[in-house]
Amino acid sequence: MFAASPARFIPSILPSHGEEAAGGLAFALQTCIDRGLWLTGKAIHALAIKSMSKEDRYMSTKVVLFYAKFGFLTRARYLFDEMSEPGLVAWTILIGAYARSGRFLESLDLFRQMQRAGLRPNCYSLATVLNLAVALEEVSYGKQIHAYAIRNVGEEDACLGSALVDFYARCGSLDEAREIFDKMARRDVVAWTIMINGYLKDNYGKEALRLFIEMCDSGIHPNQHTYTAVLQCASLDAGKQIHGIAVKQQRDLGMYVGSGLMDMYMKNWDPESARLLFDAVSEKDAVSFNTMISGYGRNGDGKKALAIFLDMVSFGLKPTASTYVAILSGCANLGSICLAKQLHAHIFVNGHGDDAVINGAIIDMYAKCGSLSDARNAFAQADEKSRVAWNSMINGYGKHGQGKEALELFHAMRKAQIKPDCVTFVCLLSACSHSGLIREGLELFKSMVQVYALEPENEHYSCMVDLLGRSGLVEQAHKFILETPLMAGPTVWGALLGASSVWGRTKIGGIAAQELFELESQSSGSYIALANILSGAGRFADSTRVRKLMDYRCIKKEPGCSWIEISGQAHRFTAGSKAHSSMEEILPTLRILHKHMEDLDKCSSWIQRKPF
Repeated sequence: MFAASPARFIPSILPSHGEEAAGGLAFALQTCIDRGLWLTGKAIHALAIKSMSKEDRYMSTKVVLFYAKFGFLTRARYLFDEMSEPGLVAWTILIGAYARSGRFLESLDLFRQMQRAGLRPNCYSLATVLNLAVALEEVSYGKQIHAYAIRNVGEEDACLGSALVDFYARCGSLDEAREIFDKMARRDVVAWTIMINGYLKDNYGKEALRLFIEMCDSGIHPNQHTYTAVLQCASLDAGKQIHGIAVKQQRDLGMYVGSGLMDMYMKNWDPESARLLFDAVSEKDAVSFNTMISGYGRNGDGKKALAIFLDMVSFGLKPTASTYVAILSGCANLGSICLAKQLHAHIFVNGHGDDAVINGAIIDMYAKCGSLSDARNAFAQADEKSRVAWNSMINGYGKHGQGKEALELFHAMRKAQIKPDCVTFVCLLSACSHSGLIREGLELFKSMVQVYALEPENEHYSCMVDLLGRSGLVEQAHKFILETPLMAGPTVWGALLGASSVWGRTKIGGIAAQELFELESQSSGSYIALANILSGAGRFADSTRVRKLMDYRCIKKEPGCSWIEISGQAHRFTAGSKAHSSMEEILPTLRILHKHMEDLDKCSSWIQRKPF
């Protein structure tokens, strides 16, 4: 009632005149800012206009803050300009408001105007300008602000110190960031969290975890932002310990920390623990549902992802763009074209048909479900073809072995003046690999660096090794790895091991397997591939030793599976299982097909041996 008709109540609860009235109005307006009471705040402003002088700097500053906080920047600027002599606080408020609105140049111009007006910046205004320097990529200007702070303010202030750490971390200068962080006399939770995020940004997960432990040991309690940051790089064991710390600190984890823990468990292949957390949350929001949907999608469990999505809709929560991207990925794993079309229709009806990222996910889903024609239609129907859509369509052609079509689409992409990115080249190199286009792949890899100035990553090197390996050039693929400037990751060595297995290169296969044992000690694939290579070379004793090593390390191979959709129903088959209801009819048919393939193989071998 107070918010609906505020003017009737305000005079009765405030002093009637003098400084007490001014202080009361300012206090009431601050309460409106804190509680989001827009109408009440406007009424207080109206009362202030009637009862107070325009020269009251304190009240005028509070009014500028009120309109700035509610996003009415033009009104805030007008009121600011009406002030005869705005103080440092008013300038700082307006500089920050412009920065938060993304109007960085205007914010920086205001800061310079403030200096010309003879006002000396404080820690808060300097912290705001440091954020502007990052946003505008003006690193040198940020360093000038740092120098000014050393001369005039010092680095002891927690707010300014945190801003300096954030500035250098976001600019990629982690050593400078850590030096300032270590010199800070008082490091609050914000400073610790900023430094942890800085390490995470540059993929120094171990350093981030060490810093988190140091933070807890120093008696600083992590907040929700700290937990969500450090959980991004946590292994399963470390994640469980962080989970325990969070529970001890606060019984109610909250949605942010809860969702971060769910994501951590999903990334570490423990969906059961993630589901226990999800079920324990009484008030679920879109973030928690999205976390579970994307987690099940990454773990290849499309059915559970779909079940969570349906629960979300039945709860009355409106799916977001992130929800649709996650469920489309899960649906692609199911391989059901019927379900894919239903989801596509659902997205269109709910007004997300023009979203560029969603359109890319739709194209990718159709391609993975085996319907390249539907993928092409979705691509053609997109009003604005984003880079995501182009990449998804190129990738679709590549996965279907249509490398030349993928290259033609890339040329069309360049004509449309869409600049390729690192993902584009992963899709292109993969397409060349699946189609045996060695020369084209090598040319693309060179152009990536020389023409587009893109730095190759592990995914690109993996595609190149796969491209050479599939064509039997295993030794060249190994040499290529040794010459790469990056430390080769599991995908690179995995591609070499796969090629060695196909072409029977025992020595190189052993080298690749040894690298994988160190990088992914619990992955069954490298052990199985090496055992198969050794068996193929007649080294049965060595092959047996590798399999015994798997048993000793408690490593189990997940059985392979395949599926086919008939009349809208997906039929799943798992290696070693005869659980399908129609297995008695399927097995005799498979034997007939196997016999035909053997006959064709004999015929093909005879033709190859026959001289012409």
